[in-house]
Amino acid sequence: MALAGAVVISSFVALTLTPMMCSKLIRPNSKPRGVNAWFQARLASVSHVYGRQVAWVVRHTVRWRVLGLAMVFGAVAALAALLFVTIPKELTPDEDRGTLFVMVQGPEGAGFDYTVAQMQDIERVMDRYLGEDGPLERVNSRVPGGFGASEEMHTGMAIVFLKDWGERTMDTGEVVDALRRDFHQVPGVRAFAQGRGGGLGGGGGQPLVFVLGGPDYVELAEWRDRMLEKIEENPNIFGADSDYQETRPQIRIDIDRARAADLGISVQEVGRTLETMMGSRRVTTYVEGGEEYDVILQAESEFRASTDDLFNIYVRSERTGQLVPLSNLVTLSEVAEPGSLNRYNRLRAITISANLAGGYSLGEAIDWVETTPAPNCPTMPRSTTRASRASSSGPVAAS
Repeated sequence: MALAGAVVISSFVALTLTPMMCSKLIRPNSKPRGVNAWFQARLASVSHVYGRQVAWVVRHTVRWRVLGLAMVFGAVAALAALLFVTIPKELTPDEDRGTLFVMVQGPEGAGFDYTVAQMQDIERVMDRYLGEDGPLERVNSRVPGGFGASEEMHTGMAIVFLKDWGERTMDTGEVVDALRRDFHQVPGVRAFAQGRGGGLGGGGGQPLVFVLGGPDYVELAEWRDRMLEKIEENPNIFGADSDYQETRPQIRIDIDRARAADLGISVQEVGRTLETMMGSRRVTTYVEGGEEYDVILQAESEFRASTDDLFNIYVRSERTGQLVPLSNLVTLSEVAEPGSLNRYNRLRAITISANLAGGYSLGEAIDWVETTPAPNCPTMPRSTTRASRASSSGPVAAS
């Protein structure tokens, strides 16, 4: 409504006030003056010279020469079309930009300490390439992977900086291939190295990304499994994974609301107690030495290591003031569910991403994804399948 109102008012002003003001404020000027006159004179002179040259060429050029030039232009256009069809297609070509990314993914449900230990194993692998004879200069790693707040504690990332081009004998692609082979020897996690893209952003995402969309996640998971099985047969595509993992372990806590109400304990109190003991909660701050510090309540790690520790928690009754064991109020059940349910173009979707071997272009990978897996996926509607190219600034859709 605001936009429509603004358009109406603007139209009224343009049709009434603006013409009246133009009639009063603007004066006609038939002859250019100053810089405008000088510029118009120079432009007219150039136009006159160009017109005389074109007229001379038209009078003295033989028609077969014009025909020959047209044939040459046609041959160049045909050659360009042939090259467009035959040469490999890439969103951005591979470049030796002196940096690469290492992405680490542990099993679903893995905690921070586990991933840190595995990340240290990955760092020990990269230590072989550091030093005077190695191509690497330094490695910056973090857990969880990505920047900003994250709940994906089973992921990690490392940004690897290579030495100057004149101080190493291996380019970025060769280092990536060597690290990929060595990472296969590290158990417990999946790790892959990826060079930076050639775009302005230079992101480190996997180059091949395609989306399966449909009405039901269960059916999409079947298509995903078929696609992953087929991808395993292609030696030029590796490290394939999806964003839909229905194996993430979770603990579901069901509260006996009637019993809690009889004991004078609210559901909010149970949730707040679990948040404080198992997660953490900042309750206040204190100042010491001119610095302000947070006071965080949380149970010690040995008292929140298993589901049995939940039954050692007590909740205070608002009615009697007595402590009631949490085991009298809740029932625990272990389930495996996906961490997120994603959508693409408002459809339920599962995104599959993978890496490409050296020399295998993105265009070839997209063509293979759109054609080869189809015989093994007879129930997959082609209209719900889209391939994407992960550029330096994000995925670019390519149907």
